[in-house]
Amino acid sequence: MRKTVLFVFLLGSLLATTSFAQAPLQWPVRIDCTGFGQRCAPDYEFSVATVNALRIQLEAAQNFPSLASCSAADVELYINNQIVKPTQVLSATSSPTWEVRIGGGLDARFVVTGRQGGCNFGSLNRWGAILEVSNQPTQVDRCTHVGVPSGFVVIGRKTDSSCVTGFANVLRIPRNNEVICSNSPYPDGFVTVSETSESACLTGRAFRIQTPSLNNATTVCPGSPIPDAYVITSRPNETACHPTLPSSTIRLPDNDLEVCPGSNIPSGYVVVGRPDLIGCKTTIPGRRIRPVRVPKDTVCRDSPIPEGFEVTSTTRLSACGDQPDNAFVIEAPQGVAPSMSSDSTS
Repeated sequence: MRKTVLFVFLLGSLLATTSFAQAPLQWPVRIDCTGFGQRCAPDYEFSVATVNALRIQLEAAQNFPSLASCSAADVELYINNQIVKPTQVLSATSSPTWEVRIGGGLDARFVVTGRQGGCNFGSLNRWGAILEVSNQPTQVDRCTHVGVPSGFVVIGRKTDSSCVTGFANVLRIPRNNEVICSNSPYPDGFVTVSETSESACLTGRAFRIQTPSLNNATTVCPGSPIPDAYVITSRPNETACHPTLPSSTIRLPDNDLEVCPGSNIPSGYVVVGRPDLIGCKTTIPGRRIRPVRVPKDTVCRDSPIPEGFEVTSTTRLSACGDQPDNAFVIEAPQGVAPSMSSDSTS
């Protein structure tokens, strides 16, 4: 039994150069698979821009428990539904890499398909890697009435008599510490780390964006998108973002972590405590999370139940609060789930 994981990239092709002068960007990739069979659903989609050439690399995420996969993957690269040979293997010791030139106009479709070896009797809970993208730095003007191609950001506005509206947006492929206008589309995988003013923008308001750290915490502004792979560990006051509203400190989860109320809980993780977290600036208890233990575990009643596990009884955990029967005993009757601890103690 093999799973298929689909990556979708939207590309823009503007120039004919092969220089990758811009520093590569890195993102964690975590696909939460649902159901059984060969296809991992839903498809993983990611937008990135290029100027006729692109370098893609996938690296195994062995040092990140929330991204770990259960076996090697065959990875195929597609452009406009046409496969780019050869198929490559993603494993702990190999990193598939492609350098490709993209022809055609803006918004071409770019697809990477990975087929994962079956685990847990054909079930696959998650599939992870580190995605590194190198593209070509460029800046281009485009009339405001035409719109912004996927993967580009707006960094300013200028008069242009050739445009119907008389104005053009100044567009760029985003990079770390880019300042984008508040009316710009938000690029995938980036977060807002400060707010600022920019006279070249239509509204005069702008955001400084970057990719969140893979190894350390990142403080993001209120209202910033937070990538699914990250959790919120505190809500500090960050004056560079907003004078009164709290920001969020985010990071990739490890084996045992306390997270704020409202934080995402990664697939394969369970809630085993309800601590009071002063740093989250709320009276609502936070959550202590860790990877689920197989084949049996005891979790708080409000914990997500990982795919492949079933609730077999109720019990009580003092860390989950004062209520009776505040916890579930869960088991994986179909066997060991992928990328999870084999320690059955709670």
